[in-house]
Amino acid sequence: MRYRALVFVDLLTLGEGDCEFVGGGWLAQPTNAISSLAYAAVGFLLVPWALSPPGRERVIRILTAAGLVVTGLGSFMYHGSQGPGSQLAHDLSFLLVLVVVSVANLATGMRWSDRTLAGAILAVGASFTLLLVVAPSATNVAAAGAIALVGAGDVSIHRLGPRHMPWYAVAIGCIVVAVPIYVLSRTGAWWCDPASVFQGHAAWHILGAVAIGSYAVATGSIRIRNDR
Repeated sequence: MRYRALVFVDLLTLGEGDCEFVGGGWLAQPTNAISSLAYAAVGFLLVPWALSPPGRERVIRILTAAGLVVTGLGSFMYHGSQGPGSQLAHDLSFLLVLVVVSVANLATGMRWSDRTLAGAILAVGASFTLLLVVAPSATNVAAAGAIALVGAGDVSIHRLGPRHMPWYAVAIGCIVVAVPIYVLSRTGAWWCDPASVFQGHAAWHILGAVAIGSYAVATGSIRIRNDR
C-alpha cells in the first residue's frame, strides 16, 4: 500500500498546479485536456491564411499554424495521458510558437535577411529547448523571455505601419481576460474547484489559442507588405 501511494503522488506532479483533479486513465484532467485542443483547432483554421502568401511570409505562417497544432497536441498529452516527455512537449511547443511570431516581427522591423531570420529562430528555439531540457522547472523564466520577445517584435514592426486592428483588438482583449483567469484559477486560488467541469485553466487554453492566432493574423499583414 505504501508503494502504491508513493506512485500515485508521483503521478500528481503533472498538472497539479492547474486546479482540476488529477485522476487515472488516459484523460487525467478531462476538461483541461479537451480544451487544449483549441490550439490545434486554431492552427487548422489558419491553414488557408498560411498558404495564401508567397516567399518567407508563407514559411512563417506555416510554422505558426503547425506550431499551434503541435501546441494543442502537447498540451493534450500533458493534461491527458501525462506520459514521459509530455511536460517538455507542453512547455516547449507553446514557447516555440511565440518565438516564430516574435522573431519574424523583429526580422521585418529590423530588415533582416532570410538567412538571419532563420538563424535567429533556430538559435532562440535551441536556447529555450536546452533550458527546459536541463532545467524543466524553468518554464516561467522561459515564458518571461518569450513574452519579452513578443513585446520587442511588436514595437519593432509597429514602426512599419498599422496592424490589422480588428484582429489585434481580439488578441489584446483575449489576453486581458485570460491572464486574470489564469491567476485566479490556479490550485488553491479563488476560482479553483478541482471537481468542477468548468475549469478556469480550460478558459485560459481557449483564450490563449485565439489570442496567438489573432495576433499572428494582425501582424502578418505588416510582414507581407514589408517582405524582403
